[in-house]
Amino acid sequence: MYNSLIYTNGCSFTEGAYYNNRTECWPWQVNIKGFDVLNDALGGGSNHRILRTSVDTVTRMHGRITCAIIQWTDPARSEVPGEESYKRVFRDESISDTLAFSNWTDQINTIDRFFTLLSIPVFFFNGFVSLTGFNIKDEIDKERILRKIATIDKTKWILPYDTTLTRWIGDKRHFLPDGHLTPAANNTVATKIREFVDDRLA
Repeated sequence: MYNSLIYTNGCSFTEGAYYNNRTECWPWQVNIKGFDVLNDALGGGSNHRILRTSVDTVTRMHGRITCAIIQWTDPARSEVPGEESYKRVFRDESISDTLAFSNWTDQINTIDRFFTLLSIPVFFFNGFVSLTGFNIKDEIDKERILRKIATIDKTKWILPYDTTLTRWIGDKRHFLPDGHLTPAANNTVATKIREFVDDRLA
């Protein structure tokens, strides 16, 4: 008999490739009710990739997935189809914040509805860009984005939607030279996530 799974997705802050042992990254430290981890995260991945791979994996594995935890990344990242796989675009400066944040709010609501239709609890947090971290000078565009942000279900956010994991950790001593969290900081993150999710899976 297979164990139940916690599904996780995100970028390098969730992938764990920057440690001697990837189990030092928070998904493997969460340890919610003894569930195993199914981690789809990829360093440099975009929110487009997070949505695409989540739908693909979860539709195939949903019978085993008990809950999902999604770490959102820089909305200016994207991906393009390649000959063998999708190519990561780390940051496209030609994409305006108006478009990037509009797309991002759509992605959040889409993935929320997707997991809700499958009766899988889903929880969110931002890696290093917050939902209010845009630079939009046009007041009409800004108001449009704020209206879209207002449609997001904030009760599913482990950290507030207007903050980030890196801001929440704060102290530079908790970061590696490459900008990722230390193993000890990942354990702190895992404890925060566990407490939040445990309460809602009871």
